[in-house]
Amino acid sequence: MSTDTSGYSDIDVRLSSDDVAVRRLAMTELDDQVDGRHLAILCRALSDDDVAIKRLALRYLEELGDPEAIPFIVTCLTDDSADVRAAAKSALREFRDPAAGPPLMEAARSPEGRIRAGAVFGLRELRIVEAIPLLTSLAGDPDVDVRREVVMALGFMQHPQAVPVLVSALGDEDAYVRRLAVGALALVHSEMNAKILVGMLDDSDWQVRQEAVIALDKFSVELTSDGIVRALSDPAWEVVKEAAMVAARKRIPAAPKLVPLLDHDQPDVRRAAVMALGQIKSSPDSIMKMLDDPDGDIRKAAQNALEGMGYQFRNGIVLH
Repeated sequence: MSTDTSGYSDIDVRLSSDDVAVRRLAMTELDDQVDGRHLAILCRALSDDDVAIKRLALRYLEELGDPEAIPFIVTCLTDDSADVRAAAKSALREFRDPAAGPPLMEAARSPEGRIRAGAVFGLRELRIVEAIPLLTSLAGDPDVDVRREVVMALGFMQHPQAVPVLVSALGDEDAYVRRLAVGALALVHSEMNAKILVGMLDDSDWQVRQEAVIALDKFSVELTSDGIVRALSDPAWEVVKEAAMVAARKRIPAAPKLVPLLDHDQPDVRRAAVMALGQIKSSPDSIMKMLDDPDGDIRKAAQNALEGMGYQFRNGIVLH
């Protein structure tokens, strides 16, 4: 790292002051003036005991985007201040130069879980294939935050080499890791992935099952219709609503499962069921009853569905 700070000695001196007010003023005066010659000064400022100074230094380093700052930024991932940790993570996200890869991969090998997680977070945006072996080795990390970041990073890459790791993550003890893995696999379209995601409709966590339904919407109806129909009987209404919405978009002929949902206690489920029946032009008599639903959105959806089947309305009254 260059330490040439000629012309900036005054700022350097003031940033070494025992008076925090002097140091803060010196740092704020750098706003809109930061350039590469400030790199060493800013990296040293990350060791300051004042949170405001460290946050400003991180912001300036984020703007500079010089990969040489990465080893200094990652030390802030273990700072006592949550604000400083968040600022450090934000800064790492902005390094798009491939030259940032090696220092981030080195940081990902740190014994500190927060540093590993932050470094993997930074690698996510780079999407460098060379990082896949390292990310694979971290997929079983004891720190759940690291595992979450690994799954997100591999999902961003959408690379075939990442698929086995993502499939393995579907069995993680952490439900959020499983949700992330489901979403990531949906980005890599294949018949095998569709079958695997259908299997996740049996997960113990309703949010994972909901994510699986959302993911299946990205695949062809031939591969997913049976799973979507099954999800219409899920014990969680959120999953049922999502499945009904997918059934509507894909025009899945699932009237026997959809009609009973018109009596569901959740308005969102009833509305989705009406829309799905309208898309397949089925069960008009059942939809007709929804014109008296207490929810205005459902009444409107029922009218739209019936109009799509050829029924005519005047002033909200069905004519045919």
